[in-house]
Amino acid sequence: MKKLYIFFTLFIIGSHCFGQMAMGTFRSHLPCRNFYSVAVTPDYVYAAGQKHLMLINKDDDNSVSSWSKVDGLSEVGITTIEYASEAELLIVAYNNSNLDFIDKDGNLTNINDIKNKTISGSKQINHIYIEGEQAYFSTGFGIVVINLEKFIIEDTWFTILNDETYSVNALTIFNNNFYITTPIGLFTISKSNNRIGDFNEWTHIDDLGNAEFSHIHTFKDKIITCKYNHLETSDSLYLFENGVWRYAPEFFAQFVRSIDVLDNELLICDWELMHIYDENLVEKDSRRWSHWESLAQGREALFDGPNIIWVADQYQGLSYVNRNEHFYYLFSDSGPANEQVGNIACSEDITIVAPYALSNYAPSYNAPTISFFKDEKWGYYHTEFESFDMAYGLNNVVINPLNKKEFYVASWMNGLLKVSDGTITQQYTPANSLLESNNGFTLISGLAFDKNNNLWITNSKISNLLKVLKKDGTWGSFSLSPVEFGGDASVAEKIIIDSRNYKWITIPRSSTSSKLVVFSDNGTIDNTSDDQIKAIDLNSAANIQTSDINCIAEDKNGYIWIGTNMGIKIIYNASSVFSNNVTYAKNIYITQDGYTQNLLEFETVRCIAVDGANRKWIGTSKAGIFLISADGTEELLHFTAENSPLFSNQINAINISPYTGEVFIGTSEGIISYKGNATQGKENFKEVTVYPNPVKPDYSGYITVTGLMENSFCKITDAAGMLIWQGYANGGTLTWNGKDFYGNRPSTGVYFVFSSNDTGKKKNVAKILFIN
Repeated sequence: MKKLYIFFTLFIIGSHCFGQMAMGTFRSHLPCRNFYSVAVTPDYVYAAGQKHLMLINKDDDNSVSSWSKVDGLSEVGITTIEYASEAELLIVAYNNSNLDFIDKDGNLTNINDIKNKTISGSKQINHIYIEGEQAYFSTGFGIVVINLEKFIIEDTWFTILNDETYSVNALTIFNNNFYITTPIGLFTISKSNNRIGDFNEWTHIDDLGNAEFSHIHTFKDKIITCKYNHLETSDSLYLFENGVWRYAPEFFAQFVRSIDVLDNELLICDWELMHIYDENLVEKDSRRWSHWESLAQGREALFDGPNIIWVADQYQGLSYVNRNEHFYYLFSDSGPANEQVGNIACSEDITIVAPYALSNYAPSYNAPTISFFKDEKWGYYHTEFESFDMAYGLNNVVINPLNKKEFYVASWMNGLLKVSDGTITQQYTPANSLLESNNGFTLISGLAFDKNNNLWITNSKISNLLKVLKKDGTWGSFSLSPVEFGGDASVAEKIIIDSRNYKWITIPRSSTSSKLVVFSDNGTIDNTSDDQIKAIDLNSAANIQTSDINCIAEDKNGYIWIGTNMGIKIIYNASSVFSNNVTYAKNIYITQDGYTQNLLEFETVRCIAVDGANRKWIGTSKAGIFLISADGTEELLHFTAENSPLFSNQINAINISPYTGEVFIGTSEGIISYKGNATQGKENFKEVTVYPNPVKPDYSGYITVTGLMENSFCKITDAAGMLIWQGYANGGTLTWNGKDFYGNRPSTGVYFVFSSNDTGKKKNVAKILFIN
């Protein structure tokens, strides 16, 4: 067990209260309309998504903030939350049985004993029942009893019969007996039974048969439970009253999601309606919690006093229902449409996310949604994309470098979409372009603009795999012959266009070594007679023979970096690719712990991004994300789900906001970003900014100077001109720890930052005020 101390100021700040990020910090970017559980306390309402909590502060005009792993939660994968009123604790349960307990002062206690214990069967926590200082956790292997005062596990009851473990869906206590629901019916046992840990001692309630039961709750002098009907349009509810079990036809619910009780009222929530019954089981009210009836997907509804009901909705957010005034209000926070990430595009003022990551290269019906982050808020297109013909499998996006309000989206189903000023203005298909289809599917993935603002496109499972939408609106189509590919070479996935205007294209399913080709139109896009094409030899000059190619990037030296199933390879002589007989890819040697090895040779590299200092951010399939030096020989950072707030060790996409240095990381569990200390250099010093400024007495973090020219040399002096520190910018950003050469904080006063470019011809002076 471990204990952390995290205060509610984190909630008030919130991971989505976006502002100027501190250098070296993370923030989460998670969907904030998808909730599965809700908990009500005297001061707060919590809605749980799978990756985070949303908090409603009742005492602050229902202000909204969010809390995720970035802010101190132990995990992602929340299954349920519960409030223990006597102990004044919020309990957060995860699908691996990790548990967080948050008290009224914001202190967080984590119990990971169950998570770390080897147990046969699922560890998922399905339900939490509170009685005084004890919490009963229904899990995939049985019941765990935890003392909420001492934070210790008091007992574990394994639900094993005839060597088979049965999941416990829910638990309640009635007349000094435990009742549990399982996939094979209901079981009960007296609380006083001293052999309660032996599941053979429990009594199966034969009157209800061996069907699966989900929810169970005590209401007045009755028990109500739900029989889960897998193939029916509604679940069946049963009552235990006067010592007899009976089917209760007076209840009708379409797939019961939750049951709650307050005094003399019973609340049953199904996927689209709330049903409220009095103590005589007469329905008093039945209503929806939003006007989007076709989208309603309630997961849990709870009373908050006699007049208020909170509903966690899977698609719409957290709903607040006032029973007296007959109105509802939906709460959500800024976040992308969903947690899926295929590719990320960044420009100076917008980040755009395509959700689908190509896997088996079959046509995709992945939901047509594009999310974007602009002005520190998230928005997304959904219904707009649905209205276009089969625009599914949106897997890539590219922003027009000459018009930042325009971007293009690749569909792994039906062509190319053009978005201008937030509106889809065009869908390109074989009907109105040179794009081609195979069996009715137009499969588009790679997108890149060249120096002349022509958009190059990879179009798969056809003959001419390379297309171009020219600046004037006309089209071109190109074959990759005479390169010989083996196997299924009909998929052309990635494309980058380098500083020489060469087009580098991946052919991931070729059975030969020709998995990477380079194409040049020689600056004559309409004259195909002088086109050049060449295959790259990935293995002959390399130390490791690789079979898969996953990503490509060009760095600031013009080198081509290649991510494979066994680390990184580099093409150093890319400028002479068409003049050499053979162009080889090579591995990078590094020395680690006294041994020489190849860079990341034991990792599958999925994505590479180059920052303003020419360093490489490398995302892997199982080992998280690495930041390595410009030449690849030094590991600068390594973030994993275990040593950082990273949601998952599988990284699908990385991109970097050029002038803020914020690294957007698309994991398999959602988007997180990290404030890096490198940005693209500016053309001049007109936009130099220093923050924080003034530097107040309680500040101990980095001081950042942005808007510098690339790799500027900077000197920091006091008002008398005495040098106290100097260093080079990473690209366009300088970071300083706020201490002089001797490790001391400067005295109160004004300090000057003198900056010059690499030639020394352009200079700038900025001021910093220190207050001690």
